[in-house]
Amino acid sequence: MKPDPYHYPPDFDEEIALASLLLDGVLFSNSREYIWANKSAGDTVCLFVLLNDIFVPAADACDLPWDQIKALYDANKADVNWGVTKWAARRLGYKPWSRRQEQMKAAGAWESWMDELKESRV
Repeated sequence: MKPDPYHYPPDFDEEIALASLLLDGVLFSNSREYIWANKSAGDTVCLFVLLNDIFVPAADACDLPWDQIKALYDANKADVNWGVTKWAARRLGYKPWSRRQEQMKAAGAWESWMDELKESRV
């Protein structure tokens, strides 16, 4: 049975986790159009996961669904150097680009499950 993403364990505080991820530079804020009752209600602040140079050598980002806050937080705390890369690879289903793969393997951070992911574009 999958855990209910809206009912995290009582000892997990998603607001503290988000603040920590922002302070660590894992997340950044931007804005997006907010739609209410099928009408634009202006812009709202959004948080994105910074994925620069993970899948291609360029700036990139992805959304952070509510049910992934704990997984991203845990990945970052478990491995401050490669945790976000592993989280993104697992979530998106792609291996990091070849240069990142080399770096991860040299650092001993590559995990066997990553071999089964699709190749990235670079």
